[in-house]
Amino acid sequence: MNAFNARPFQSKPLPIPFKHEAAPKSSLFQRLLESVLNTLSPHEQPRIRCYTTRQGQPAWSVYDPLNRTTHQFVSEEEVRIWLEQRYYQ
Repeated sequence: MNAFNARPFQSKPLPIPFKHEAAPKSSLFQRLLESVLNTLSPHEQPRIRCYTTRQGQPAWSVYDPLNRTTHQFVSEEEVRIWLEQRYYQ
């Protein structure tokens, strides 16, 4: 008898530790409802947009819905300072 029992090689799929499943796409009705609710609900949080100037420098535009004003900043630090001052007003 042979000490080494040769078995035919069978490939098995490796276990996947984490399987990321895509979230189901929301229906047109759900997206429409979310859009309407977002439009009608009061927005108190400022909206921050980062963009690049014509000179290639980063800049930030912040819209404050409470005062209905837009502020322009040239650094992220300035935006943070403005947000903190706004919070404590």
